[in-house]
Amino acid sequence: MRFANHPVRLRSLKPTGKLRHLFTRREAMARLLADGWRRHTLHPEVARIESLTAHLRKRGKLTVKLIEVGVANATAQERRTLGARRRVWVRRIELHVDGVPMIAARSATAARHLKGPWRYLPRLQRRPMGEVLFADPIVARSPRVFRVERYNGVGGLPSRRSLFIRQGAPLVVEEIFLGRLDR
Repeated sequence: MRFANHPVRLRSLKPTGKLRHLFTRREAMARLLADGWRRHTLHPEVARIESLTAHLRKRGKLTVKLIEVGVANATAQERRTLGARRRVWVRRIELHVDGVPMIAARSATAARHLKGPWRYLPRLQRRPMGEVLFADPIVARSPRVFRVERYNGVGGLPSRRSLFIRQGAPLVVEEIFLGRLDR
């Protein structure tokens, strides 16, 4: 399997243009580990699962609730991770299984990449992003990093973050685990 438990070597991709600095594994990890993110988690189900979409489909009827989709100002964290100046394309969703919210996710890429490598992202609508990312043979994934988050006033929720790279363009995906996945 392409996305096995071992990290993808980002340096194997050919860097292009201004994104040259994103291609060593060490630099990608340095960007991902900022702001309290860690290499390890105390929640094994968060680290064990590669594709949340595939995992959740085994649990019941998977639906995507769109919360926000469009171009927005980048957070400071996204500016550091993506190398974006100000504007990023953002997709915020919740993944529900049998009507129960299980995952809250935020994905972002520099807005300029919507005309290139990530041009299909705005057309996803209610389709899970994992379907597309894990099916695309030219997408590479960084090692995941972890921390505890708050979501809708609830704290102590495990989360993970990955950097996906397609044709030199980074996409950061953060997933917050709202429910137990091992049930």
